[in-house]
Amino acid sequence: YDLVGSRGWPSAALAEAAIALGDHDKAQRALHDALTSFREIGEDRGVRHVLALAATLESRMSGC
Repeated sequence: YDLVGSRGWPSAALAEAAIALGDHDKAQRALHDALTSFREIGEDRGVRHVLALAATLESRMSGC
């Protein structure tokens, strides 16, 4: 298993924190960065994680 240097996971963690704090703009930027990074390296697990976080953010933004 090769460890690949990527900004994906740190960006995903930042998005999670921003979602928890209600900072939707920062969360969206971090999710975009994470998704871009994961797609560049073909990290499917990361892509799925970011999409789930995006759904959580969308739910919080819509008030559901």
